Amino acid sequence: MNTQAPTTNALCAALAAAMLTSACATNGAYSGSPFPASSSGEQQCNPALAAALGGALGALIYDDNRTKGALIGAGLGALACAIINASSKPTQPPEVVEADYRAAHQGSLPERATVTGFSTVYGPDAGYAAGSEVRIVSDITVVGGSQESIQELKEVVEILNPADRREVMLRAEKLSAVARAGGGVQNTFQIRLPGNMKPGTYPVRNSLYVNGRLLEENLGALRITPSRAA
Repeated sequence: MNTQAPTTNALCAALAAAMLTSACATNGAYSGSPFPASSSGEQQCNPALAAALGGALGALIYDDNRTKGALIGAGLGALACAIINASSKPTQPPEVVEADYRAAHQGSLPERATVTGFSTVYGPDAGYAAGSEVRIVSDITVVGGSQESIQELKEVVEILNPADRREVMLRAEKLSAVARAGGGVQNTFQIRLPGNMKPGTYPVRNSLYVNGRLLEENLGALRITPSRAA
């Protein structure tokens, strides 16, 4: 029995992944992303090279179906060149959210900081064309606790591999300083997709952390259609 092939594939995959990351190097790293992206939109990335390297990586990972793996990997490589911007804005004053919570809980507050609302819109049912800008918008309400104030509110967006949802293709996060005192906040993630991204349905997970604790998750999907220029 040949025991060398898996080791060789693993080494090749590691090398391809390293090359893929280098193909998408940026001037400024965007916090939390394994494929660094500049929040200012300034990015040094070769989409064609990234897609080719991603295809090679996918073919190695999905050795039982190299064609399928190459297609998935090419999408992964292209997505690595996406440009991400994230912004937050307040939507409800802290005192209003706190008053609503007290009214629903016999005048008391929770002991620990609590999420009272978290919803995410992933875009139109018709999907997005490759090369267009995706907007993922979350509306959040949080209330401080009687024993714990809100020190940090962080939302993490992860676009997952359609073939294996355990694999994160792209990750970005937003720290919402506007929610330090609680209240309502709206986070908007803008992701400009590369024109050569493979069409398909990509699962998306939005995770909400308060003071480092994961409190809520929303699951959705992005439907990507061929580029309008194709």
